[in-house]
Amino acid sequence: MLCHVQVPEDVGAQAAKMLLEDVANGGCVDSANQGLMLTLAVLCPEDVSRIRLGRLTPSTVKLLRLLRDMFGTFPFSL
Repeated sequence: MLCHVQVPEDVGAQAAKMLLEDVANGGCVDSANQGLMLTLAVLCPEDVSRIRLGRLTPSTVKLLRLLRDMFGTFPFSL
């Protein structure tokens, strides 16, 4: 079984490209951490957290539905 190995420079370039895409979409949280930020915002007192997200990922949409089902409504505004 062959394993594709990337050199560190390629990994760094790919990570930088993904981060710049998230920033270009208007977010200040990368797409991999959207769910974590929203979960932490739900657990904070009201009107404490302010998060700017770019395009929502499919897993973030699923998490928002789960949070709605668990808390009955969103404790934050979208």
